[in-house]
Amino acid sequence: MTATAPLLSETEIRELVRSATHRPPAGPRQRPPQQGRSGDQQAAVTGAGSDFAETRPYQAGDDPRRIDWRATARSRAPLLRSYHTELSQPLYLVVDRGASMRFATRRRLKVTQGVRCALSLAAAALAQGREVAGVLLDHPCHWLPEQRGSQALVTFINLANRPCPPIVPAAHDPSWERLLASLRQRIPGGAELVLLSDFNDPGIMQSRTLGALGQHCAAQALIISDPAEKQLSRLQGLQLRWGRQQLLPGQQRLTKLADQQAHWREALLRQLRRAGFDYRELSTEVDDLTFLGGMIR
Repeated sequence: MTATAPLLSETEIRELVRSATHRPPAGPRQRPPQQGRSGDQQAAVTGAGSDFAETRPYQAGDDPRRIDWRATARSRAPLLRSYHTELSQPLYLVVDRGASMRFATRRRLKVTQGVRCALSLAAAALAQGREVAGVLLDHPCHWLPEQRGSQALVTFINLANRPCPPIVPAAHDPSWERLLASLRQRIPGGAELVLLSDFNDPGIMQSRTLGALGQHCAAQALIISDPAEKQLSRLQGLQLRWGRQQLLPGQQRLTKLADQQAHWREALLRQLRRAGFDYRELSTEVDDLTFLGGMIR
Protein backbone atom coordinates (compact mmCIF):
# COMPACT_ATOMS: atom_id res chain seq x y z
CA MET A 1 0.00 0.00 0.00
CA THR A 2 1.30 3.47 -0.88
CA ALA A 3 0.71 6.69 1.02
CA THR A 4 -1.64 7.89 -1.72
CA ALA A 5 -3.75 4.72 -1.90
CA PRO A 6 -7.05 4.19 -0.07
CA LEU A 7 -6.70 2.35 3.22
CA LEU A 8 -8.80 -0.62 2.12
CA SER A 9 -9.20 -2.25 -1.27
CA GLU A 10 -12.64 -2.85 -2.77
CA THR A 11 -12.22 -6.56 -2.11
CA GLU A 12 -11.49 -5.95 1.58
CA ILE A 13 -14.48 -3.65 1.88
CA ARG A 14 -16.84 -6.19 0.30
CA GLU A 15 -15.56 -8.96 2.59
CA LEU A 16 -15.90 -6.83 5.73
CA VAL A 17 -19.45 -5.83 4.82
CA ARG A 18 -20.40 -9.40 3.95
CA SER A 19 -19.02 -10.77 7.23
CA ALA A 20 -20.68 -8.05 9.31
CA THR A 21 -24.12 -8.41 7.75
CA HIS A 22 -24.10 -12.18 8.17
CA ARG A 23 -23.19 -12.12 11.86
CA PRO A 24 -26.02 -13.12 14.22
CA PRO A 25 -27.28 -10.12 16.24
CA ALA A 26 -25.86 -9.73 19.73
CA GLY A 27 -27.97 -10.04 22.85
CA PRO A 28 -29.27 -7.00 24.69
CA ARG A 29 -26.67 -4.70 26.23
CA GLN A 30 -26.60 -3.82 29.89
CA ARG A 31 -27.54 -0.19 29.30
CA PRO A 32 -30.49 -0.04 26.88
CA PRO A 33 -31.66 3.23 25.36
CA GLN A 34 -33.55 5.55 27.69
CA GLN A 35 -34.58 8.17 25.19
CA GLY A 36 -34.45 8.68 21.47
CA ARG A 37 -36.69 8.76 18.41
CA SER A 38 -39.43 6.44 17.24
CA GLY A 39 -38.03 3.34 15.65
CA ASP A 40 -37.95 -0.41 15.81
CA GLN A 41 -35.67 -0.96 18.82
CA GLN A 42 -37.37 -2.08 22.02
CA ALA A 43 -36.25 -0.17 25.07
CA ALA A 44 -36.39 -1.20 28.70
CA VAL A 45 -38.53 1.78 29.68
CA THR A 46 -42.31 1.61 29.46
CA GLY A 47 -44.61 3.98 27.67
CA ALA A 48 -47.13 3.99 24.85
CA GLY A 49 -45.58 1.48 22.48
CA SER A 50 -47.24 -1.60 21.01
CA ASP A 51 -45.64 -4.47 22.98
CA PHE A 52 -47.27 -5.23 26.33
CA ALA A 53 -44.88 -4.95 29.30
CA GLU A 54 -46.87 -5.32 32.53
CA THR A 55 -49.75 -4.01 34.61
CA ARG A 56 -49.15 -1.40 37.29
CA PRO A 57 -51.30 0.51 39.80
CA TYR A 58 -53.31 3.41 38.39
CA GLN A 59 -51.91 6.83 39.31
CA ALA A 60 -53.50 10.26 39.12
CA GLY A 61 -53.05 11.69 35.64
CA ASP A 62 -52.90 8.31 33.86
CA ASP A 63 -55.04 7.81 30.78
CA PRO A 64 -58.14 5.89 32.00
CA ARG A 65 -58.44 4.28 28.55
CA ARG A 66 -55.42 2.14 29.43
CA ILE A 67 -57.03 0.61 32.54
CA ASP A 68 -56.99 -3.19 32.39
CA TRP A 69 -60.53 -3.91 33.62
CA ARG A 70 -60.07 -7.67 33.93
CA ALA A 71 -56.93 -7.29 36.03
CA THR A 72 -58.65 -4.56 38.02
CA ALA A 73 -61.59 -6.87 38.78
CA ARG A 74 -59.26 -9.62 39.95
CA SER A 75 -57.16 -7.39 42.18
CA ARG A 76 -60.01 -5.06 43.26
CA ALA A 77 -57.66 -2.14 42.64
CA PRO A 78 -57.35 -0.11 39.42
CA LEU A 79 -54.51 -1.45 37.27
CA LEU A 80 -53.08 0.04 34.11
CA ARG A 81 -51.58 -1.76 31.12
CA SER A 82 -48.06 -0.48 30.28
CA TYR A 83 -46.12 -1.12 27.10
CA HIS A 84 -42.50 -1.10 25.97
CA THR A 85 -41.63 2.20 24.36
CA GLU A 86 -40.15 1.63 20.91
CA LEU A 87 -37.11 3.79 20.32
CA SER A 88 -34.35 3.83 17.75
CA GLN A 89 -30.86 3.38 19.12
CA PRO A 90 -28.43 5.07 16.74
CA LEU A 91 -24.80 3.98 16.63
CA TYR A 92 -22.18 6.74 16.75
CA LEU A 93 -18.65 5.92 15.57
CA VAL A 94 -15.66 8.18 16.21
CA VAL A 95 -12.68 7.18 14.04
CA ASP A 96 -9.30 8.77 14.78
CA ARG A 97 -7.34 9.54 11.59
CA GLY A 98 -4.77 11.69 13.38
CA ALA A 99 -0.97 11.66 13.11
CA SER A 100 -0.27 8.96 15.69
CA MET A 101 -2.78 6.61 14.02
CA ARG A 102 -0.81 6.77 10.75
CA PHE A 103 1.83 4.41 12.08
CA ALA A 104 2.70 0.80 11.30
CA THR A 105 5.54 -1.65 11.69
CA ARG A 106 3.65 -4.78 10.65
CA ARG A 107 0.51 -5.77 8.81
CA ARG A 108 -1.38 -2.45 8.57
CA LEU A 109 -1.61 1.12 9.83
CA LYS A 110 -3.41 1.71 13.10
CA VAL A 111 -5.88 3.92 11.26
CA THR A 112 -6.54 1.11 8.78
CA GLN A 113 -7.48 -1.22 11.63
CA GLY A 114 -9.72 1.48 13.05
CA VAL A 115 -11.50 1.93 9.74
CA ARG A 116 -11.88 -1.86 9.33
CA CYS A 117 -13.58 -2.08 12.73
CA ALA A 118 -15.76 0.97 12.17
CA LEU A 119 -16.88 -0.28 8.76
CA SER A 120 -17.77 -3.67 10.23
CA LEU A 121 -19.77 -2.09 13.07
CA ALA A 122 -21.54 0.32 10.72
CA ALA A 123 -22.50 -2.42 8.25
CA ALA A 124 -23.90 -4.61 11.04
CA ALA A 125 -25.96 -1.77 12.53
CA LEU A 126 -27.31 -0.65 9.15
CA ALA A 127 -28.27 -4.24 8.32
CA GLN A 128 -30.43 -4.18 11.47
CA GLY A 129 -32.21 -1.09 10.19
CA ARG A 130 -30.53 1.23 12.67
CA GLU A 131 -29.16 4.70 12.09
CA VAL A 132 -25.41 5.23 11.99
CA ALA A 133 -23.63 8.53 12.57
CA GLY A 134 -20.18 9.57 13.59
CA VAL A 135 -17.08 11.69 13.40
CA LEU A 136 -13.84 11.26 11.47
CA LEU A 137 -11.04 13.00 13.38
CA ASP A 138 -9.00 14.44 10.56
CA HIS A 139 -7.90 17.70 8.96
CA PRO A 140 -10.63 18.87 8.81
CA CYS A 141 -12.97 16.75 10.92
CA HIS A 142 -16.02 15.28 9.23
CA TRP A 143 -19.33 14.92 11.08
CA LEU A 144 -21.56 12.29 9.51
CA PRO A 145 -25.30 12.77 10.20
CA GLU A 146 -27.55 9.95 11.33
CA GLN A 147 -28.56 7.89 8.31
CA ARG A 148 -30.01 4.52 7.44
CA GLY A 149 -29.53 2.30 4.41
CA SER A 150 -26.86 1.62 1.84
CA GLN A 151 -26.20 5.29 1.08
CA ALA A 152 -25.10 5.83 4.66
CA LEU A 153 -22.52 3.06 4.27
CA VAL A 154 -21.26 4.49 0.96
CA THR A 155 -20.85 7.94 2.53
CA PHE A 156 -18.95 6.49 5.47
CA ILE A 157 -16.62 4.40 3.29
CA ASN A 158 -15.84 7.27 0.92
CA LEU A 159 -14.70 9.51 3.77
CA ALA A 160 -13.10 7.01 6.16
CA ASN A 161 -11.17 5.12 3.48
CA ARG A 162 -9.26 8.08 2.08
CA PRO A 163 -5.43 7.85 2.01
CA CYS A 164 -3.56 8.59 5.24
CA PRO A 165 -0.01 9.73 4.42
CA PRO A 166 2.26 10.50 7.39
CA ILE A 167 1.72 13.93 8.95
CA VAL A 168 3.43 15.83 11.76
CA PRO A 169 1.25 16.52 14.81
CA ALA A 170 0.24 20.16 14.82
CA ALA A 171 -1.11 22.61 17.33
CA HIS A 172 -4.42 22.65 15.46
CA ASP A 173 -5.03 18.91 15.86
CA PRO A 174 -8.65 18.17 16.80
CA SER A 175 -9.36 18.74 20.50
CA TRP A 176 -10.73 15.70 22.29
CA GLU A 177 -12.38 17.89 24.91
CA ARG A 178 -14.29 19.90 22.29
CA LEU A 179 -15.18 16.72 20.44
CA LEU A 180 -16.53 14.97 23.54
CA ALA A 181 -18.49 18.06 24.56
CA SER A 182 -20.05 18.24 21.09
CA LEU A 183 -20.92 14.54 21.22
CA ARG A 184 -22.57 15.02 24.61
CA GLN A 185 -24.80 17.67 23.08
CA ARG A 186 -25.62 15.82 19.87
CA ILE A 187 -26.06 12.21 20.91
CA PRO A 188 -29.49 11.20 22.23
CA GLY A 189 -29.39 9.57 25.64
CA GLY A 190 -29.03 5.80 25.47
CA ALA A 191 -27.46 5.77 22.01
CA GLU A 192 -24.42 3.57 21.46
CA LEU A 193 -21.04 5.23 21.04
CA VAL A 194 -17.75 3.60 20.02
CA LEU A 195 -14.46 5.55 20.06
CA LEU A 196 -11.77 3.99 17.83
CA SER A 197 -8.32 5.42 18.53
CA ASP A 198 -4.89 4.77 20.01
CA PHE A 199 -5.77 7.51 22.54
CA ASN A 200 -2.24 8.92 22.41
CA ASP A 201 -3.55 12.49 22.70
CA PRO A 202 -3.11 13.93 26.22
CA GLY A 203 -6.47 15.67 25.76
CA ILE A 204 -8.36 12.46 26.41
CA MET A 205 -6.69 12.20 29.83
CA GLN A 206 -7.53 15.80 30.70
CA SER A 207 -11.13 15.60 29.53
CA ARG A 208 -13.80 16.75 31.97
CA THR A 209 -16.57 15.52 29.66
CA LEU A 210 -15.65 11.85 29.31
CA GLY A 211 -17.51 10.80 32.47
CA ALA A 212 -20.64 12.74 31.55
CA LEU A 213 -20.62 11.12 28.12
CA GLY A 214 -20.16 7.66 29.64
CA GLN A 215 -23.24 8.18 31.80
CA HIS A 216 -25.26 9.67 28.95
CA CYS A 217 -24.95 6.78 26.50
CA ALA A 218 -23.72 3.19 26.12
CA ALA A 219 -20.10 4.13 25.52
CA GLN A 220 -17.21 1.91 24.45
CA ALA A 221 -13.61 2.42 23.42
CA LEU A 222 -11.57 0.32 21.03
CA ILE A 223 -7.88 0.96 21.81
CA ILE A 224 -5.77 0.23 18.74
CA SER A 225 -2.04 -0.40 18.99
CA ASP A 226 0.87 -1.52 16.84
CA PRO A 227 2.86 -4.55 18.14
CA ALA A 228 6.06 -2.48 18.28
CA GLU A 229 4.50 -0.09 20.78
CA LYS A 230 4.53 -2.83 23.41
CA GLN A 231 8.14 -3.77 22.61
CA LEU A 232 9.77 -0.34 22.53
CA SER A 233 12.66 -1.32 24.77
CA ARG A 234 13.78 -3.86 22.13
CA LEU A 235 13.89 -1.42 19.21
CA GLN A 236 17.13 0.17 18.07
CA GLY A 237 18.19 2.33 15.17
CA LEU A 238 14.76 3.92 14.68
CA GLN A 239 13.76 7.55 14.86
CA LEU A 240 10.58 7.71 16.89
CA ARG A 241 8.13 10.41 17.85
CA TRP A 242 6.17 10.54 21.11
CA GLY A 243 3.42 13.10 20.63
CA ARG A 244 5.20 16.16 19.22
CA GLN A 245 8.57 15.18 20.67
CA GLN A 246 11.29 13.87 18.33
CA LEU A 247 13.22 11.07 20.03
CA LEU A 248 16.91 10.34 19.75
CA PRO A 249 17.82 6.69 19.21
CA GLY A 250 19.40 4.79 22.07
CA GLN A 251 18.55 1.93 24.39
CA GLN A 252 18.25 4.11 27.48
CA ARG A 253 15.83 6.46 25.77
CA LEU A 254 13.76 3.59 24.40
CA THR A 255 13.53 1.98 27.84
CA LYS A 256 12.34 5.26 29.32
CA LEU A 257 9.78 5.62 26.55
CA ALA A 258 8.53 2.07 27.17
CA ASP A 259 8.02 2.92 30.85
CA GLN A 260 6.18 6.12 29.92
CA GLN A 261 3.87 4.25 27.61
CA ALA A 262 3.12 1.57 30.22
CA HIS A 263 2.17 4.25 32.73
CA TRP A 264 0.12 6.02 30.07
CA ARG A 265 -1.80 2.85 29.29
CA GLU A 266 -2.58 2.20 32.95
CA ALA A 267 -3.79 5.78 33.39
CA LEU A 268 -5.92 5.57 30.24
CA LEU A 269 -7.64 2.37 31.36
CA ARG A 270 -8.35 3.91 34.79
CA GLN A 271 -9.81 6.99 33.11
CA LEU A 272 -12.08 4.90 30.86
CA ARG A 273 -13.28 2.74 33.77
CA ARG A 274 -13.96 5.81 35.87
CA ALA A 275 -15.94 7.34 33.00
CA GLY A 276 -18.13 4.23 32.64
CA PHE A 277 -16.70 3.13 29.28
CA ASP A 278 -16.39 -0.49 28.29
CA TYR A 279 -13.14 -0.99 26.40
CA ARG A 280 -11.15 -3.48 24.42
CA GLU A 281 -7.56 -3.41 23.17
CA LEU A 282 -6.82 -4.48 19.61
CA SER A 283 -3.55 -5.00 17.76
CA THR A 284 -3.14 -4.05 14.12
CA GLU A 285 -2.14 -7.68 13.44
CA VAL A 286 -5.62 -9.01 14.21
CA ASP A 287 -7.49 -10.05 11.05
CA ASP A 288 -10.59 -11.71 12.51
CA LEU A 289 -13.15 -9.09 13.61
CA THR A 290 -15.98 -11.46 14.51
CA PHE A 291 -15.69 -10.35 18.15
CA LEU A 292 -17.22 -7.04 17.09
CA GLY A 293 -20.58 -8.78 16.89
CA GLY A 294 -20.75 -8.59 20.68
CA MET A 295 -19.89 -4.90 20.89
CA ILE A 296 -23.19 -3.48 19.68
CA ARG A 297 -26.75 -4.44 20.46
